[in-house]
Amino acid sequence: MDELAAATGIHRTTLYKIGSKVGYNTTTENLSRLCTYFKCELADVAEYVPDDKVEPNPVVPAKAVKSVAKRKSPKKGSSPPVGA
Repeated sequence: MDELAAATGIHRTTLYKIGSKVGYNTTTENLSRLCTYFKCELADVAEYVPDDKVEPNPVVPAKAVKSVAKRKSPKKGSSPPVGA
């Protein structure tokens, strides 16, 4: 682990978490460093596993969407948001 950490610049703790914790969220930078070190493709170091607890396409009632849009719209006479 020390050799891999030194060669990739990824902290040992992060490498441990990547290798042992299911669902650990790492950066694309770390994945890129691992692929470079092992001279492999992303699919060789990572696997997509869908989260069964999340609805793939949640249905949001139109009434809720309109309610949020109203709360976020600027008040009359106020300046538009920066970049608008």
